[in-house]
Amino acid sequence: MILGIGLSLGLQVHNRDGVFFSSDAGLKALLAQQFSTGTWQASLEIPQPTWVLTLWRQGLYPFAPPYAYEQQGNYFITFPFAFPAITAPFYALMGYYGFYVVPLVSLWIIWLRFWQLCRVWQIRSRFIALSLGLMILASPLTLYGAMYWEHTLAVALAFWGLSGLLLHALPQGANDRISINEALVNGACIGLSVWLRPEFLCMVIILAAMTVASHTSRLPKRLWVIVPQGLTLGLVIAFTGAMALTVLGLLGVNSVIYGHPLGIYVWHAPLSLGQRFAQIGRNYGFMVVSLVRYFPAVLLALGLPWIMQGRTRAASMVLLVIGVTFAIAVPLIAPSGVDDPQWGPRLYLILVPLTGLIVAAGLDQLWPDSPKRWGAMAAVALMLTVGTHANLVNGGLNTYVDPQTNSISLPSNHGPVAPAIAALATYNEPWVAMAQQQIAQQLWPSARLKTFFRTETDEAIEQLASELVNQGESSFLYICYADVPCAATGKGTLTSVLFRGDNDHDTAMSISFKSLGTFGKYPFYRGLIQTKQ
Repeated sequence: MILGIGLSLGLQVHNRDGVFFSSDAGLKALLAQQFSTGTWQASLEIPQPTWVLTLWRQGLYPFAPPYAYEQQGNYFITFPFAFPAITAPFYALMGYYGFYVVPLVSLWIIWLRFWQLCRVWQIRSRFIALSLGLMILASPLTLYGAMYWEHTLAVALAFWGLSGLLLHALPQGANDRISINEALVNGACIGLSVWLRPEFLCMVIILAAMTVASHTSRLPKRLWVIVPQGLTLGLVIAFTGAMALTVLGLLGVNSVIYGHPLGIYVWHAPLSLGQRFAQIGRNYGFMVVSLVRYFPAVLLALGLPWIMQGRTRAASMVLLVIGVTFAIAVPLIAPSGVDDPQWGPRLYLILVPLTGLIVAAGLDQLWPDSPKRWGAMAAVALMLTVGTHANLVNGGLNTYVDPQTNSISLPSNHGPVAPAIAALATYNEPWVAMAQQQIAQQLWPSARLKTFFRTETDEAIEQLASELVNQGESSFLYICYADVPCAATGKGTLTSVLFRGDNDHDTAMSISFKSLGTFGKYPFYRGLIQTKQ
């Protein structure tokens, strides 16, 4: 585990220079920066002059659906407010690196909780180390500790609650009962994970059904799934009640802030039934391929429980049922952005510690059986080798892009962005026009003295330029994507634009674009405005 902590700290090098792994994270960072100033409201409020706010309302606001939505004059980003609110105090204390305290510490908590559970289960240290090696070196989870993303925190909460139910499931003669307080904490932790990641609603439903079923004596014994053994009616009520109340709290907060229990998700463009079924099919194909490719150790979890015995088999089967049911359920509710740039199967990250528990318990029980011992060890060694190369080497060290799963390594993302952030700070113009909104998502949190405008058409550029003339400005910056040519700059000059200025005289305006160079993946231009009455 000490090696893993050192490795996760080393991966933070890819966060230097204000670069985010995903441009979406820039929106969360803007909201966290707002919270850090004491402005505790869920809508994104960026103070600007009146004329800028007017242009934004007229269509030049930097962000648009599906990343941001305007409601009654307020702009809401398409991500839950909870994660920016949690990380805001750390940003206030530590600046940019404060964004990564919560993802990193959450990762360490997952490993520590895993170690604690294995120790309670009396698993030999060598097998705990091997299973931790699979989780740290051969899974995508470690890389998410170096991203400003809520996944590790959500997984830490869900795993803490789930593992609490199984804490006494394995050792012979152990007291199977957890306390009421433990049941309440475990349920609340799983419920809180839904505040961060909607897919964990599936985990809430699965665990609620399993715990209730474990107390239903009418079920045939072969169908009993006991989580954990000895769960009394009072503990079932405490656990499921804590989960339910925490989720209901989220629905209530959403109703107050967004006007609907589903919150920001109600504003997403609806899909027809046919489109939804097609999306579900794509989700399954994408997520399963990504899971097997970047966490092949999950195949061990599918096989090992069937050759175990006794309480070890029972506990592993519980984990297997939970994991498989979760893997089946999540693609049914996953959004269309499931194939956005990421590393491995980000919606399946909870399967990493669940798999680690099955592997650790399986190796410990199979060790006395020589044939099974060496077969299992060989399989673990193979998965460790393949998974380490797929994640640590390709994801953390190499410049690597996998088009099939849209997985992008940490070095691949840093190199094309850092030069643009540095270059943007060297130019005096405070006004930045951009061809795509993702540019502001990535660059604005590190350049808060700039003001961005989304100008995707020539007409939008002309609209911005005419207002800049009214404000006594004669130039602005214009930023594009290298692989998406900007139409306006290709024309060289926009001319013969007539508008009525503040002096009520018609003015002819021309806008010429001077190339400033390409910084990373962003071509920079200076827009020079000339007018003639």
